[in-house]
Amino acid sequence: MAANTEWYPSAMALYGHFLAVTGRRATAKVQLDRAAACLEPPGYGGDFYIPFLAEGYLHLEESEQAAVYIERIRSLRGFMYYGNSVDRILGVMATLAGDWEMAERAFEDGVALCRRATNQPEEAEILYEWARTALLQSR
Repeated sequence: MAANTEWYPSAMALYGHFLAVTGRRATAKVQLDRAAACLEPPGYGGDFYIPFLAEGYLHLEESEQAAVYIERIRSLRGFMYYGNSVDRILGVMATLAGDWEMAERAFEDGVALCRRATNQPEEAEILYEWARTALLQSR
């Protein structure tokens, strides 16, 4: 019997992301670290869960861990995964790095994508992060 375990890291990353978003920080960290330690599946299965890892670590304020995945997800610009814009994550990471131009570009691209896809909840999330970035930049 053949076993297909390509879904395993994705499921752990998705669950870790959920735990991070809902405030279960310690459990989220364990799940995200487990997902990060897995061998990456080939192809789409390998790219699919990387934004969940990056965003999960961002919710835990683990920007160094999230930065590990930033180059990987940069190639996924203009995509959404389960309704979440990769550009939003890139914008948040650019904000943390103080790269205001990159953050603005990423947020603009993310909003444009959300408007084309009529994804209003994610558009609102991007606009919120964009406003936070503007406040940080003005300080």
